[in-house]
Amino acid sequence: MTALSTGNPGFECERVVDAEMTAEGIRLRTERGLQFFDRVILATEFEAKRPGSPLIEQVIEEFKPACNPCGYPIVGRDLRWGEHICVTGPLAELQVGPGARNIIGARNAGRLLSAAIGNLS
Repeated sequence: MTALSTGNPGFECERVVDAEMTAEGIRLRTERGLQFFDRVILATEFEAKRPGSPLIEQVIEEFKPACNPCGYPIVGRDLRWGEHICVTGPLAELQVGPGARNIIGARNAGRLLSAAIGNLS
């Protein structure tokens, strides 16, 4: 009988150090020790605030590029944020999508930027 069939699933919020499939199921080594599961559902967190650093804060303060109320930049399809700024990674999420933070997101951003540069010539 599983926790789902009894209506009593558990919830854990932990940093996983190591994972392995075993005969008993999925073994996770977390900061609190070893745990075994028959199923693991993973989720990532999203905060409705702009990611960034002091550099991003300085850019906003000095150049005044447009931002949404949540703080994310208002970026064009060509990833331009204002007249002289282009973004990739987390700052490009609203155009590139949720993959903006990983390698495929970087590749997609590169394609958009290359196309935009080609249109400027």
